[in-house]
Amino acid sequence: MGTVTGFGTSTIMMPILMMFFPTAEALLFVSMIHWFNAIWRLISFRKGFHIKLVLSYGIVGIIAAHFGAKTFFLIDENIVKKIIATFLIIYSCFLYMQPSFKMKFNSFNAAIAGSISGFIAGLIGMGGAIRGAFLSAFNFEKTIYLANAALILVLIDSSRMLTYLNQGMDFNNMLGLSKISILLAIFASFIGVRIGKYAVEKIPQKTFRNIIAIFLLVIGIKLFI
Repeated sequence: MGTVTGFGTSTIMMPILMMFFPTAEALLFVSMIHWFNAIWRLISFRKGFHIKLVLSYGIVGIIAAHFGAKTFFLIDENIVKKIIATFLIIYSCFLYMQPSFKMKFNSFNAAIAGSISGFIAGLIGMGGAIRGAFLSAFNFEKTIYLANAALILVLIDSSRMLTYLNQGMDFNNMLGLSKISILLAIFASFIGVRIGKYAVEKIPQKTFRNIIAIFLLVIGIKLFI
């Protein structure tokens, strides 16, 4: 699902893992799987790179993810989730009703988008939906959308993982898993991307944006409740 929409992997994993494990451990594990998942996507959709988008969105996103990860230790993440959920629900409904809506792509708009999604990714580990909302607003062709979403994700996740580690988290006994289990999880993420790439190739471009809008709505509702 994360491959088809360009986001959603951590949004699905985080709530499930938080039912059984401490939030900090879940964040570190998900950021690691998320990072590998993005690497597989990056390789699969490498022909769609948009350098200007990566530089303006990704660099600002790296810095913002660092501050978001540090802020995680200071505020109530549930309040942030409600705000994000409300935005996603309103935006997804608007996008579905106004399929021709497009935000002008320039370095300034991309930097604003990168700072917001990067900060949220570091704060609650679920910045993908916000990133998907902004990238869908630019209305890129699906290969460009997915390739750059993956590359931006690699940059942002690298930043937040390093910050988590600097704040005292570590990979030893993460979620109580053995090294073999972690390697199997990484391999599973690779299989998921290969299946997702096949699905993306079958989806018409005109349908692709509606799929993003519907998934944003589902994520928004899930976060809210």
